[in-house]
Amino acid sequence: MNEPIFLAHKSSDYDILKRLNLPASLYSGNGSLPSDCKGKTLVLLPIDATKEGGELIRAVQKALLLGSIPAAHHVMHHSLLNFILEDEDIARITLETILVDPVIGGALQIQIPHEGMERPMVLPEGIMSGIAGDFSQLYADALEPCKEFFYFSFLTYLGALLSGRLSLKIELHPEPRFYILLLGESSDDRKSTAINQTDKFFRSFEGMNTCYGVGSAEGLGKRLDTAPHLVLVYDEFRQFLSKCRLDGSVLLPMTTSLFEQNHYENYTKNSEIKLDDVHLSLLAASTIPTWEQTFDAQFSDIGFLNRLFIVPGSSERKYSMPIEIPELPKSELRFRIGEILRAHEYPRRMEVSSEAFGVFDAWYKSAEKSTYAKRLDTYALRMMPLLAVNDGKDLVDIDIIEKTIAIMDWQLLVRKRLAPIDADGIIAKHEERIRRALSRGALGERDLKKAIHYERTGLWAWDAAIKNLRNAHEVLYDPQSGLYTCPQTCPRGAWKG
Repeated sequence: MNEPIFLAHKSSDYDILKRLNLPASLYSGNGSLPSDCKGKTLVLLPIDATKEGGELIRAVQKALLLGSIPAAHHVMHHSLLNFILEDEDIARITLETILVDPVIGGALQIQIPHEGMERPMVLPEGIMSGIAGDFSQLYADALEPCKEFFYFSFLTYLGALLSGRLSLKIELHPEPRFYILLLGESSDDRKSTAINQTDKFFRSFEGMNTCYGVGSAEGLGKRLDTAPHLVLVYDEFRQFLSKCRLDGSVLLPMTTSLFEQNHYENYTKNSEIKLDDVHLSLLAASTIPTWEQTFDAQFSDIGFLNRLFIVPGSSERKYSMPIEIPELPKSELRFRIGEILRAHEYPRRMEVSSEAFGVFDAWYKSAEKSTYAKRLDTYALRMMPLLAVNDGKDLVDIDIIEKTIAIMDWQLLVRKRLAPIDADGIIAKHEERIRRALSRGALGERDLKKAIHYERTGLWAWDAAIKNLRNAHEVLYDPQSGLYTCPQTCPRGAWKG
């Protein structure tokens, strides 16, 4: 667990914290959190209800939403305040009391919940730039899928076209091929719409091949024989999972192997598969409940899960009859893509600036070592040259590296929150959902039930799961505040039992 750090709003408070030898940082008043706060649980000392105080609250809220900090708490000595903000998108932040004594006896620690905490996370601002950014903005303004769905669908298709022609000037020769999974809470999130519209946009490009599902490894092999640069598309990822589970099927090991390889062989008594110089990409859509429930050990043991790049998103009902997108902006985007393809008619390896290399090298050596972080470095190497050409650059510079690292840090958080639950039985799955929900901070019973979607299985499963966790002391309950918490995420001395 990351140690908490105190964030002071006043210089006098900061000086006191330093004299007490407590980890502390001082808000500089520029609308962003100090760099030493990244990745740490914040404990904010009293904040004045001023414009600057409102800016600090918004900065904390943004950091929570993007996942750059795991939790934030506000220490109040006398009374609780609601900050009324001028920002139209954030009307009010509610402060909920948690019994705690972080500095002196009698102090209160206040959790600052942020708007949309349980919604799928969005990319940090400024990431979706270049041609892919223009495409996602154009289509998101006319249709209901979120920009993230269009952005990563676009990169998947563009990367498939450039695979074998664009790489980095390093020994590994990474190809810009991705296995992207769009995740939404339900069909209302319009994942398939984003895939279908992107596929329709790219069909006019020579060498663009799409396959909407295969029934076996042999079928995929035949398709790759005629279309070596292929995007395998599944509107419903459950179909792919069901085919992989068939007795005797080698579809799962084949697609797993082709993530990093350009060749595959498999011989049996009745069939043979031999592929050379093939470039497979994957773009699929799934609901979050299906994603959580459909995986088992065969997918994790072979390493398929960490080959997937997960893109969560949500949409809202905006257009009962979406307007037709004018042909001119679409033609302009196709012309820009054509220029990229002409510039990479022959294979090219892109260089990385020395400054950019230094930043990436530091990130790589300090990166988290966990099951959630596996192959994020692989995806980073694949995205670098693609993001560069997407932004009209012929070199991976510091800006491209920073965008790549921001995407990888975001993906790590997404994986942690949305990783499939490896558990047998409804109660065991509920227990894991409760742990994950409380890992982001204390919750009341109503919010905790909502977070784990207890209504899908009924109260009996909830009652059994929360009872088991409390008996094992994995979850604590404070009757005074009515909040549940995990001991791992609770400050020392905050809870008595």
